[in-house]
Order: sequence, then structure tokens, then C-alpha cells
Amino acid sequence: MFEQVNILPAFNLIITSLTMLGLWHRDGSFVYKIYARIISGGLITASLSMILCLIVRFGEEDVMNSVYYLPGLLCSPIKNICFRKNLNKIGYLIDLTRKKYSPLRSNAHKVIVDESIAYSTLIFKICVFLMTVSSINFITSPLWKETKDLPLIVWVPFDYEAPSVYLKMYIFIAVVFVYNFFTHFGVDLFFYTAMVQVDTQCDILGDTLRNIDDISQEDDREELGQDKKMHKILIESVRHYNVILKISSLIADCYKEIFMIQFIYSVCSLCMILYEMSMADSILTPRFFQIAFFQVNVTVEIFLFCYFCQRVIDKCEKLYYATFEPNWYNASKEFKQDLFIFMNQLKQPIIIYAWNIFPINYETFKAIMQKSWSFFMALKKMNDMSA
Repeated sequence: MFEQVNILPAFNLIITSLTMLGLWHRDGSFVYKIYARIISGGLITASLSMILCLIVRFGEEDVMNSVYYLPGLLCSPIKNICFRKNLNKIGYLIDLTRKKYSPLRSNAHKVIVDESIAYSTLIFKICVFLMTVSSINFITSPLWKETKDLPLIVWVPFDYEAPSVYLKMYIFIAVVFVYNFFTHFGVDLFFYTAMVQVDTQCDILGDTLRNIDDISQEDDREELGQDKKMHKILIESVRHYNVILKISSLIADCYKEIFMIQFIYSVCSLCMILYEMSMADSILTPRFFQIAFFQVNVTVEIFLFCYFCQRVIDKCEKLYYATFEPNWYNASKEFKQDLFIFMNQLKQPIIIYAWNIFPINYETFKAIMQKSWSFFMALKKMNDMSA
């Protein structure tokens, strides 16, 4: 028998990042909790300032040219609040993955876990790279212009263009943007990593079910016969699957509000981005590439939500067919009965829903892209008619 499964290290980088962003104060000190509230208050204040700037300066060219990124930045503090509201549940989710409920029974299981950790780390690195490039792109974009603009459109009650004030304001707004941007994607990254853990557990369970007869022969519990060992492993597999269901349910419950916010934001943002790109005079301008890169980020973000949920659906479907592969026909009647009951349970795959309204899968991604295109065409047609 191999050691117990422990894929918690895949969460370490995420939790460290969330701690730096002021999102992980479950067991934090009093000082850290104050820091977390300051960060949240700063994000909310920045969002209110952007809304106020849009209202006060509505119609001005520089403000209207920046509208396309507002939905994403306004979404960040809301996701921050939703994530912190469910912090106890998320902490319980981490505790649940820490429990040793699934032994690594073979070298194949160890390979699955190692690949999962490497895959989670790769996802983290890719997302951090994209976030860093995007942040630098936005922070430095005002430097391309001759006028003294800030990285974000914000309302300030004083003249920030004065030489002694501009640099300080620029750095302050840049820091606020970085926190805003990384908070937005940090919450998403935790979800991606959690879903990788779910499909990893499905892979381990599927391999156990396919090779349950071989694994039972290698079981060191000498007091049990071959058939009883198979039945014992089957019962452990059922318990393992129930834990997977519990983890999936916790993820869906913690992120149900974030899903709805994310999808609404994605449709609005993509619609505005497409409209801005259609109004560009040329595609060979820094502004066009900035907008195009932002569109890639929005599309990839929503695609990854749907992709990881679809991965779990596909892995669960494979679990059902894995129950046909072992040498069950030579097993005892009791084993066959329990296996049949388990097979009925596996017929229904694990599906993550957005607020229990619609499933998150490839069809959802397709629908979001179609809706965004439809709204964009309607907006463009209205603009052409008014021109």
C-alpha cells in the first residue's frame, strides 16, 4: 500500500498569492485583517471613483475610449466581497482536500498526482505571466501619449497634472490597478486549481475501478480473501466519490455568485471591446493592440471557467465506463450488487451550475460568445443609424 494522496501543495502558491492580496484572512492576525479591509476599501473606492468619473465626464473622448475595460475593473471588488463572504466554506474546502481519504494504491496513482501538481503549477505560471503583461501594458499605456493621463480614468477633486503631484498620483493609481487586476484573476485562479484537484481525484478513482482486481491482489491485508479485498476497495471507492461530490458542491456553492457576475461582465466587456475595435481607424496602432490583448484576456478567462468544468464532466463520464472493466463477473453476488448501485450513482456526472440556473460547460462558453456578438451587432447598427 502506498502513502495517502496529498495534492494540497498545488494550492500553496494560490493561497500565498491570495494572502498578499488581502483575500486570505481566515486565520490571519488582527493587523492582517485590517490590511485586508484596507485593500477591499481601496478597491471599492477606486471603483466608485471610476463610476463618478464616467458620470461627470460622460461624452469626453478619453473617458469614452476607456469604457471597454470598466466592467472588468468594477467586477473585481464584487468578486473580492463574494470570495471573502464564503471564506469559511473555502477554508473547509482546503481542509477537506487535506484529509487522507484516498490512498495511492499504485505507481499509476502517483504519476496522476505528480502530473496534477505540475499542471496546476503550469496554470499558475501562465496566468501570472498574462496578468503581469496585461498590467504592464495598461500601466505604461499613458506614456505613449503627449498628455498627462493616468493609467485609469478616475475622478480626483484636485489638479493632478501639477509636476509635484502627477508622479505620485500615477504611482498610486498604478498600484491600485495592479491590486484590482490581480484580485480579479486571483479569485479565478483559485477556482481553476480547485477544479484540477477534482478531476485528479476522478482520475485516481477511475484507475482504481478499472484495476480493482489487480489492486486487490497487491493489498497487504492478509486476513481478507481476494473477493473481500475487492469489495473493501469498492466501498472505499464509493466513499472517495462521495468526498469528490462534497468538494464539487462546496466549489459550486462558494462561486455561484461569482459565476453570474463573471458571465454578465464577460458579455458586456466583449460587446464593448468588439465595438471599440470596429471603430478603430487602423489596426496598426498601440491602442488597437491594447484592446485586442484585453479581449484575449477576457475570452481566455471565461473559457477557462467552462474548460475546467467540462473536464470534470468528461472525467465523471469515464468513471461510469470504468466500472465495466474489472473482473466483476467472477466476483461475489454482494460485490456485484454494490457495484450496480454505484454504477447508478455514477450515471449522473458532476456538473457545476451558476446559481443553480445553468450549467457551466462548452455550450455556456459558446452561448456567451454568441450573445456578445449579437449585442455588438445591435450596438453597431444603432450607432450607424444615428450617424
